[in-house]
Amino acid sequence: MILPFVFVYFVTLAFWFIAAQPWMLQSPEWVDGVLKVVLWVVPTVVLVMPLRRGGWLEGLHNLGLNTPHWRGVCWTAVATVPMVVLVVISPFSPNPASIVSDVMLGPFAEEVLYRGFLFQQLVVRARWPWYWAAFGSAFVFALAHFKDLDEVLVMALLRGDLAARVGALAPPALATVAGGFLFAWMTWRWRSLWPAMVLHAGVNLWWALAPAAAGSPTASAAHGTTLVLATLITVLLTKTMAPGRQA
Repeated sequence: MILPFVFVYFVTLAFWFIAAQPWMLQSPEWVDGVLKVVLWVVPTVVLVMPLRRGGWLEGLHNLGLNTPHWRGVCWTAVATVPMVVLVVISPFSPNPASIVSDVMLGPFAEEVLYRGFLFQQLVVRARWPWYWAAFGSAFVFALAHFKDLDEVLVMALLRGDLAARVGALAPPALATVAGGFLFAWMTWRWRSLWPAMVLHAGVNLWWALAPAAAGSPTASAAHGTTLVLATLITVLLTKTMAPGRQA
């Protein structure tokens, strides 16, 4: 089932291309979030409608957008609270433009594209087992976070420092894959995109409130703790829920 991957590849490529334009580089940060919504959410909803032969409501349903799971939303919001340590160890310097882009628009667009569309297409239409679909979507999600990754790796190969470059990229890439897998799992178990979206937005919120903490050991520990807690919460709740099912 290559078509979902092709679609995601081209809309992601379109975003990186436009985001690199001089006028975009000079634009406020929130414009990046708007661009993701325009390039990712709108085409995805339009594409899903004819695939499912339904209207807007059915398209939203099959992306997991009109099936809120309030218990999941509340628990995942609480799971990000340990990251308050970022505000304690770093100067509190919220950036409104960053919050709009990275907390509101960005997670919404990314979850719609990578979990609502790619993950669910692999499960529903390609009939992949949920865990392979989760890994596939998480892998693509991680690759999308590295602009011009193919060019970077080729140049590293030509310079003879490919191993060093891969070693530097591996930790953040694996962390992003793990996060993407968790988001996909949550989407599958709760039959809704909102719990994963809230966790994604919550993690980004703490980063946005204390940007100076990014990259510090304590910040990484807080980030990891959040993912571990969210996983444990998800496991706990699945004990009282029926297995995930896609519409």
